[in-house]
Formats: sequence, structure tokens, C-alpha cells
Amino acid sequence: MAASPASVPARQPRPREGCWFTPAKAGSRRFFVVGQLMPAFTTDYGATIWQWDEQQG
Repeated sequence: MAASPASVPARQPRPREGCWFTPAKAGSRRFFVVGQLMPAFTTDYGATIWQWDEQQG
């Protein structure tokens, strides 16, 4: 079985359940379920890329 990606672009389904965050927005860490689409933010940062949070607690 292939490992789930550690980062996924906004508006794509989540490959695994858990907490994700994006550097594009402060305080963005949230829990998402498998298949849920992640939001995109319009900021000066650029593209919204969600990252798997290794600290799942």
C-alpha cells in the first residue's frame, strides 16, 4: 500500500483522516475526514497547500 501524501492542494479530497494545516493562513489547523475537500484561502501567500500535521494529538 502506498503512503498517503504529506501535502495536498486545496479543493482536493483528503487522502486520510486527521489534522491538517496550511501555511497560507495562521491558525488553520483543523480535523478533516477522508474525502472531504479542503478550503482555499485568498492571501498574499500564494496557493493554499494543506500539510499533514505530524502532531495528531
